[in-house]
Amino acid sequence: MQEFSIVGKAVPPVRGKEKCNGKAVYPSDISLPGMLWGKILRCPHAHAEVVSVDTSEAARTPGVVAVVTHTDAPAIRLDLMMLTNRVRFVGDGVAAVAAEDWNIAEEAARKIRVRYEVLPAVFDPVSAAEPDAPKLHPGGNIVNGSPGVPSVANKRGDIEQGFREASCVVERVFRQPQANSVSHEPHAAVAYWEDGKLTVWDSSQKPFVLQNQLAETFGLPTEKVRVIASTIGGSFGGREETDRISFVAALLSQKTGRPVKIWYTREEETLQSYERPGMIHFAKIGAKRDGALTAIQVRSYFDNGYWDGATKGAGMALAWGLCTRITELYNRCPNVDWEVYIVRTNHPKSGPFRGRSDTESHFPIESLLDELAEKLELDPIELRRKNLIRTGDMLRYPAYPEQRLSGWSKPVSQVGVEECIERGKALIGWERRNPAPASTPGTIKQGIGMALSIHSSGSAPRISEARIEIDLSGNIRLFSGTTDQGAEQQTTLRQMAAEILNVPIDRIGGINADTELCPYETGPISSRTVYAAGHAVTRAAKAVRERLLEEAAKLLGVPSEDLELRDGFVESRNGEHRKISLGEVVGALGQPVQVLGRCNPGDEPVYTYAFAATFAEVEVDTATGEVRVKRIISACDIGRAINPMVVEGQIHGAVAQGLGYVFREGLSYDPRTGTLLNQWFLDLNTPSMLDFPSVEPILVEQGEPSHPFQAKGCGELPIIGVPPAIANAIYNAIGVRFDELPITPERVLEALQAKGCEP
Repeated sequence: MQEFSIVGKAVPPVRGKEKCNGKAVYPSDISLPGMLWGKILRCPHAHAEVVSVDTSEAARTPGVVAVVTHTDAPAIRLDLMMLTNRVRFVGDGVAAVAAEDWNIAEEAARKIRVRYEVLPAVFDPVSAAEPDAPKLHPGGNIVNGSPGVPSVANKRGDIEQGFREASCVVERVFRQPQANSVSHEPHAAVAYWEDGKLTVWDSSQKPFVLQNQLAETFGLPTEKVRVIASTIGGSFGGREETDRISFVAALLSQKTGRPVKIWYTREEETLQSYERPGMIHFAKIGAKRDGALTAIQVRSYFDNGYWDGATKGAGMALAWGLCTRITELYNRCPNVDWEVYIVRTNHPKSGPFRGRSDTESHFPIESLLDELAEKLELDPIELRRKNLIRTGDMLRYPAYPEQRLSGWSKPVSQVGVEECIERGKALIGWERRNPAPASTPGTIKQGIGMALSIHSSGSAPRISEARIEIDLSGNIRLFSGTTDQGAEQQTTLRQMAAEILNVPIDRIGGINADTELCPYETGPISSRTVYAAGHAVTRAAKAVRERLLEEAAKLLGVPSEDLELRDGFVESRNGEHRKISLGEVVGALGQPVQVLGRCNPGDEPVYTYAFAATFAEVEVDTATGEVRVKRIISACDIGRAINPMVVEGQIHGAVAQGLGYVFREGLSYDPRTGTLLNQWFLDLNTPSMLDFPSVEPILVEQGEPSHPFQAKGCGELPIIGVPPAIANAIYNAIGVRFDELPITPERVLEALQAKGCEP
């Protein structure tokens, strides 16, 4: 691949210093003159009808400026109410207060008296999908489906014939809990109305989507709503879709005529941000003697939580990805029948969480493939290789329903999974793996396991735009709608612009995620920023470069093809003519140079996936049930690393979250009331540095032909293979397979005892 001067280099984060010294401004830092504090009153019941609300005592509390209920609040959309009279989970919002002080708002909210008619609730997605289950929604509990009719289905071939052709069949039921992303900044919003215009600062991944929904809810033209979300304290998908916080703040601001700030407590953040969906999979796979897969059959029950998850909402997108992407990874299998039931329950809402869909689908499939390989007496790697996708294969079942419905089909671009396998296999020392499970002598058992992964990499059909401006002084600024959520998108985007304009990266300033100042951006979701926004930035930068060279050619009397940009000047390539600064060139034009770059990856002739091979080495103490992960090797096919330091940081962070999902995390509910029992930060039990093993990233850089700098996204990919790789390593260590997460010491001991092993 071509070498570059800035792209491909470990450039320090452009906002790293201000984040470290506390000068970075997050939505929770916003404070305006005359600002009030808002507080939402939350329901103690999982399912109930609001009979009456008495706000009189709250309204009389000194310092309270306004109290609102569902009668004051318009619907955000059909499936999401700002404040509701039909509560569907413990913590649903029924009223809100605006007061001079947070403590006053809290006190006043407690004085609101609500009478409820408690209704039957359901907490298990399989039970909720039954015909006689209590109905949580007029359309039933199954989103876009009905009992026996799945919300989404991926079917190809003849599944029964596939199992008849199989020499070996394995099946198992897998269970995965809801889990919270535990972003470090709890969601915050400040809303202010001025002269009929609404301005909102919000911890949102999608400021432009939020802008449109605020405008629709309050009956405003889009240009009358401004959303600013330039820096947010993490998201991981938890703030991808609409939350009521900005809408309630805007309603209170509208009612009081003053700015209103709502900042969730940690408990509220756990309830209101998206949870990783709880899943129950009934999975079955068959293969021939040589390892060729003949059939993959899965029935998945997706705990969608309380909300509708409309046809084009997060639930549907996740379900399409769940049943399609890993079946494309192993697309040599001719027969697939994967049904997904998106089921409403009386839990908080589910949605995307790092590795959306794929973290949920890979655990059952990669676990069964390992079991299948053992029964066929094949190397697990070789069984996978036999069934893998290859460069140029046509995608038959894309993960987006609008594409499938239109008959969409494209070839897969560069597939680097083979090199991921080889490099990871060599580094872990695959030959050291136990030839038979539990064959390590003693009570401390060692094991090695692996899993493969596939994930979207930014080429889904969503819009990204970027604008580059050079003013009369020669200052360069990049305007991008992408939020800064900790993944250093602004660093990598500026690196690409700096490379094309041939200036040091510190010469490029910019503004991001401000709907009034920046062009449209769908948002940093599905690892799309480097690919999609990168396309937009490079197109804008190339157009700016050509405009500058054309004007400089007139000023210098030199053909534009003989000129180049260098360190803020335009000069001749052979050095025979004087150079001219960018400011002089723009000055000659008499106005700033502004160019918009736009990208819809759906227009590209190929679909881009990223791939990974994850290898895990563990040791299991059979006396205590404790599992210690000694090494994780994450070999990621990323095309090219725009900034290797940033990519390696993403890999480390993703592995850390994967470890939490495997061993420690998961939301726990009171089975009688549906109350979430572990809402507080420490109770969410995320791993610390003391739990962190040796993590060894491998950047597989074969180049992605469809990207101007050969890059594809890597933010989510490294988490996906962590759970199945570790579960497979544990089996290699002790000979017990786990089909439920988290894998706690108690479950390890129970499994060993069930196997007949004495602790």
